[in-house]
Amino acid sequence: MQKILPYHEMSVYAPNGERIINLVECEPEDEFYTTDKEFTFIWLFPGTGAFGFDNGTNFMLGNDFMYVNGGRYIKFDGFFTDSKFILLTVNKEEFIRFFERHNYSFASPEDIRRLLKISRHPSPYILHYPAGRELIKAVDLIISDFNNLKNPEEMVVIDAMRLFNRLANISKKEYSPLYTATKKDPALYAMKKVREEYRTITLEQLSKEMNYSKAYISQSLKQLIGMSFEELLLFRKSVVAMGLLERTDKSLAEIAARIGFETYAGFYKFWKKRTGLSPEEYRRNAHSKTDRSLLVSDHIEQYVSENE
Repeated sequence: MQKILPYHEMSVYAPNGERIINLVECEPEDEFYTTDKEFTFIWLFPGTGAFGFDNGTNFMLGNDFMYVNGGRYIKFDGFFTDSKFILLTVNKEEFIRFFERHNYSFASPEDIRRLLKISRHPSPYILHYPAGRELIKAVDLIISDFNNLKNPEEMVVIDAMRLFNRLANISKKEYSPLYTATKKDPALYAMKKVREEYRTITLEQLSKEMNYSKAYISQSLKQLIGMSFEELLLFRKSVVAMGLLERTDKSLAEIAARIGFETYAGFYKFWKKRTGLSPEEYRRNAHSKTDRSLLVSDHIEQYVSENE
């Protein structure tokens, strides 16, 4: 897939040498440590992917948009065909100072401070397309700024301000954890069903519900995110299981049942084929690598409970 940015990582710096904005086209195994002074935005398109977050594992689908307020550890480790993660980090203090140095009629430092109070919304949080359509447009504009060498770097900061403005004005109903896709769009609707009903949904059930052939649904998904229905379903189950094995003390039988397996033997076979390890071996290895003092935030636990 063609690169989105001309370089892997691009930044805008203040006169004092401090970085205001950092934009990265992420690669598998990229790791980031953000600070309490930063806002981080993650955009996945057009495919399917997962990333480690505060020792958890998050699942995202095409055009999902996530924002995070404050310091976090993030590792991108679950890409699939043609998936692209864009990570945008904004230094809040330097962002305000930028507007203090310039006299713009459309925004003052006070305006920016108000926008930065978007933390009243739950963070971290994932918004799903099309609820996040306006945010995606704003991020796309910033990417265009970085790709257009004729634009001054100031444009990147100004367009980041527009992103904050759109984020600050999102209504509560747009924070719904579910897609608003309808049956008129077979790929998006199938993605919605897999996210919500991965434990029990089958392609045959979906075909009857949507009145499309099974082949057409899988073909539509393949064109949009590079995965067939079965591949997407297995990927979703593996991401959920990964998080439960790494982050909880639930029994292996409980985890098997939670992701839709009638027996532990079925889950064992599934997990061994995908990872080369038994579920017990995977959990033991994950726990040996994890600093257990780094706890998952309450917001992450809330997000997981709402979506699993």
